[in-house]
Amino acid sequence: MHILHSIPDELKEEKGNFRKNEQGRLSRWSIGFMLRGYPWLVICSFVVAVVALFNPTVSSAELRCFSTLWPSELSDLKPDPQLIRGRLSNGLRYVIKKNNKPENRVALYLDVQAGSFQENDDQQGLAHFLEHMMFNGSTHYPPGTLVDYFQSIGMGFGNDINAHTGFEETVYHLILPRGTQDDLEKGLQVMADYARGALLLDTEIDRERGVILAEKRARDSVAYRSRVAVTSYAYRGTRVPERRVIGLEKTLETADRKLLKSYYDSWYRPANMVLVIVGDMNPSQVEASLTPVFAALHAEGPRPDCPEFGRLIHKGIETFYHYEPELGMTRVEIQALWDMSPSDDSITLERRELIRYIGAIIMRYRLEKLREKPEMPFTRANYYYADIAGHIGYVSLSARTQKGNWQESLSLMNMTLRQAIEFGVSAEEMIRAKKEIMASLESSVLREKSEDSEEIGRKIIRNINSNRVYQSAEQELGLYAPLVGKITLADINRELRQLWGHDSRLVSVTGDVKLGEHGKKRISDVFQSSLVNPVAAFNKNSVNTFPYLPLPEKVSTFKKQNINPALDIERVVFDNGLTLNLKKTEFDRNSLQISVDFGHGALEEPLPGMAMVAGRVINGSGTGTLIRSAFDAVLAGTSVDLRFRIGEASFTWVGSSLTKDFEKLLQALYSVLFDAGFRESVFDTTISRTEQMYKMIGRDVEGAVPLKILPFLASGSPHFGLVPQEKIASLKYEQLAEWAKTIVPDTGFEISLVGDFDRDNVVAAIGKYFSGVELTGDRNIIPEKIVFPEGKAISVEVSTSIAKSVVFLAWPTEDFTDIHRTREFHLLAAVLEDRLRKVIREKLGATYSPEVYSSNSKVYNGYGFLAAKLIVKPGQEKKILDEILRLAEELRSEGVTEEELARAREPMLTSINETLKDNSYWLYTVLSGSSRNPEQLDWPESIFHDYSSISRQEINLLAKKYLINSRAATARVIPDIKQ
Repeated sequence: MHILHSIPDELKEEKGNFRKNEQGRLSRWSIGFMLRGYPWLVICSFVVAVVALFNPTVSSAELRCFSTLWPSELSDLKPDPQLIRGRLSNGLRYVIKKNNKPENRVALYLDVQAGSFQENDDQQGLAHFLEHMMFNGSTHYPPGTLVDYFQSIGMGFGNDINAHTGFEETVYHLILPRGTQDDLEKGLQVMADYARGALLLDTEIDRERGVILAEKRARDSVAYRSRVAVTSYAYRGTRVPERRVIGLEKTLETADRKLLKSYYDSWYRPANMVLVIVGDMNPSQVEASLTPVFAALHAEGPRPDCPEFGRLIHKGIETFYHYEPELGMTRVEIQALWDMSPSDDSITLERRELIRYIGAIIMRYRLEKLREKPEMPFTRANYYYADIAGHIGYVSLSARTQKGNWQESLSLMNMTLRQAIEFGVSAEEMIRAKKEIMASLESSVLREKSEDSEEIGRKIIRNINSNRVYQSAEQELGLYAPLVGKITLADINRELRQLWGHDSRLVSVTGDVKLGEHGKKRISDVFQSSLVNPVAAFNKNSVNTFPYLPLPEKVSTFKKQNINPALDIERVVFDNGLTLNLKKTEFDRNSLQISVDFGHGALEEPLPGMAMVAGRVINGSGTGTLIRSAFDAVLAGTSVDLRFRIGEASFTWVGSSLTKDFEKLLQALYSVLFDAGFRESVFDTTISRTEQMYKMIGRDVEGAVPLKILPFLASGSPHFGLVPQEKIASLKYEQLAEWAKTIVPDTGFEISLVGDFDRDNVVAAIGKYFSGVELTGDRNIIPEKIVFPEGKAISVEVSTSIAKSVVFLAWPTEDFTDIHRTREFHLLAAVLEDRLRKVIREKLGATYSPEVYSSNSKVYNGYGFLAAKLIVKPGQEKKILDEILRLAEELRSEGVTEEELARAREPMLTSINETLKDNSYWLYTVLSGSSRNPEQLDWPESIFHDYSSISRQEINLLAKKYLINSRAATARVIPDIKQ
C-alpha cells in the first residue's frame, strides 16, 4: 500500500523488536501532517500501517501464509519496471533493483513472512528468539564469528547487520560495504544460512536467553504496559493481544532446541521467503549468483496450518479505563473498530484510500488550529486510521492532557468529530490537502535518483508484505495525480462518515488520572453528555497574504573568499557583515539544505531552562503576523521545512527545500527571523507538555540520566542534561518573551547552504533578502568552568513499578579542540563497547545493548568524558559496574589487539565514506559555525586518513592515560518498586 497511515500508538512496540532503531523515510506519503510535537515527549506518530490485501477467491489465512504470487499478479497496477523479479523452483522469490546511492554499497534483505502471529500457544516469543539465534551460529559461520567477520570488513552491528520481528514478518538485513562479487557471494551465503542453516545449539540458546530477557527488561515501560492494556481490551477476540512479539517470560526461560526448531522448520520455508537486493551492483550477476545458493534450500517437515486471525468481540459503545500513575499524562481517545476482509491492490482501492487520507489530513489541520487557541485542555492531539494485519479497520481521534482536564478534552474531541461528520469539510481544506499531496508526489519524482538503497529495500518489503504493488515515483505520480484532481468534497465527506459509521465506539481514558471503581461509568457519562451538546460548523481559516514583510531598501556588495577550492567550499562576505558559506553538491538531486546561525544560544539564557522552553515556543508560534497553522497553510504545496534550534553556543534556523522552492524558503526564513512569533498560548502548552515529560521520566530509571547523572558529571551546570522541573515551572511568559526579543541576528550572522543549486542565483537571492539587514552588535560571553567529579559516585532511587536498573560510568577526558585526539577517543569508545558487547551481553547475558560513547565539549575548555551506560537487572548493579571497571583496566593495562582495532575502525571508515557524500555532514559539521571556528573547514580533508592511520599504539597510550578507574565517576539508578 502506498498511502501512509498511522499504526495506533498502543501497537507501535509490537511492530518489531529492533536491536537498534531503524531510521529513514517510511513512505512517499510521509508528508508531515502530524501536529508539531516534541521529540523528547513522543514517539513519531507516522508509521506505515500493516495492511494485507489478498485474492478474494482464496482464503485470506491460506494466501497470507504461503502464496508465492506477486501483488501485481492480483492487481490492475503495474510494478516498477526497474525491478528484476523471479521465483525459484522451491518457491522462494527474489527482487533485485540497481541503485547507486550510496555508491558501491548493496542492501540485502531476507523477508520471512512469519512472525509472532504464527506461533502456537507454547511458542510465544519464539519468532523473536529465532531472530536472535541467527547471529549465534550457522552452517558457514560458527558461533561468535558472524558479527566479528562483518565488523572486520566495515559493517556496524546494529546498523549494517540487523533484524526485526513483527506480527507477521521477520526481516534480516545486511548492508554490505562493497558490491564486489566476493562480498555479495558471502552476503548471499549469510542470508541462505538464516533461511535454512541455523545451528540452534543448546549452549548458544542458553547464552542468548539472558540477552532476550535483558531486552524484554530494557523495553519494559509504563507506556508499553499501558499499550498492552488498551490493545488487550480493544482487540479481544483476535490474535493481536494473544501474540506479543516479545513473548511470555515462561517460554523464553524454558525454550530449547526442539521447540525453536519446530517453529523454524514450520515457517522458515523457501515458499514463505522473499530475498530483496538493492544497490550498486550488476543485477544479472547477482541473479546468477543467488540462484544456485537459494535453489538448494528446501523445507523440512510438513507445512503447518495457517492460524486464524479471529474476530473482534467489541460492538456498540464501550468505555475503557486504565490507571497508570507513572505515565505522566492522561490520554483520551475515541475509536471506531471493525472486522474487515482483505482485498487486492487496485486503482479503485487506492482511490478510496487516497480519499480517506485527505480526510485524515484535514482532521489534523483542525486539531492543529484548535491547539493554538488559549486555554486549550489538551497538549497534543492526533487523528489517524489504520488497517491492522489486514483484518481490523481502525480510526481514532485522541488527545494528551493533564489529568484534571480529561473530561473537557474528551468532550472537545467528540465535538470536533461531530463537526466533521455533521457539517463536513470545506473546499479550502480540501484544496490545501490536495496541494500538499501533489507537492509530495512531485518531490518524490525529483528526489528518486537520490533515494538510499536501504530505504528502497525496506519499502519493497513493506509493499510485498502488505500485498501492495511497489511502483516508481513517476508511476505513483501518474496514478495519483488524476485521482487527486477528481476527488470531490462529497467523496471526502462520504468516506469520513463511512469510517465512523460502523457499529462500534471505544471511548478510553488511560494514564495518571485516578477515576476509581466507577471510572468506566464516569467516562460514559462525559461521552454521552457530549453527544447531546449542540455543535456548530468548524471555523474556516482566513486567507493570509504571504510574503508580507518589506525587503531591505538596499543590497550591500560582497567579496568572495575561496576558502577551500579542493573541497569546493566558497565563502562570500557582504558589507553588512553577513557571511555566506556555499558548497554545491549533487548528493541529493534537486534539493538543498540551509542553516542560519547567530548569537550564543543557551549560553545567553537569563534563567535555567529558558533555552529549552523558548526553542519549543518559537517553533510552535509561526511568525508575529501568522500563527503556526496559518504559516503552514501559506507554505502548503511547497517543500519548505523550517526548524529553530537553540544550541549549546548559537541560535540556528535550519531548513530544506527542493531547489525550485528556494525563493519560498528564503521568504519563510526572512519572516521568522524578522517577524518572530512568541505566543502565550504556545508557551502555556509547552509548559504543560514539559510537566508531562518530567512526570514521565521522573518515574523511569533511564530518565535519571538527563535529570541526575549528566548534571552530576558537569558541576550541576544547567546546560548539561535537564534542569530541575521546579526551574521550568517557575518560568513566566513575560520573562521568556522579553528574552525572545533579543534573539535577533548579530554581527556573527552566518548563512550556510549545501546542495544542488545555481551559485549565482542563490548569492543574488540571499543578497536580496539579507545583505541589507542592519545587524546588532555581538555579545561576548565567557562559558562557565565545568569540573568533572573525579572518583565520585552517586546512587539515585527512582519510584517506579518497572524492575530495571541503570549503571553509568564516565572517565574524564578532554575537550574538542584537538580533532585528532577527539577521533582517537571515538575509536577507543568503539573498542570498549565491543568488549562490553562480547562479555556483558553475549557471555553474561546481563544487558541488551551496552552503549559506550565519547563526549568532548566544543564550548567548555578542557571538558570531556568517555561514558558507558547499561540497563541491568536490579541487584546486579555492583557486579556489572565491577565488570566494566575490570574490562576498562584490562584494556588500559594490556592494550587493544590489531583485530579489535580493525573491528572498531572498519565500520567507522565505511560510515565516513557515506558521510562525506551527505549534505547534512557538510552543512552541520563543516560549514555551520565555521566563521567562528575556521578549523572545521579542514576536517573533511583529514577525516578518512586520520581514522585510517590511528595506530594500536596510539589507542593504547590513550587508554593508559585516560581509562584510570580511580578517576572514574560512577552512578547507579535503582528502582524503588511501587506496586
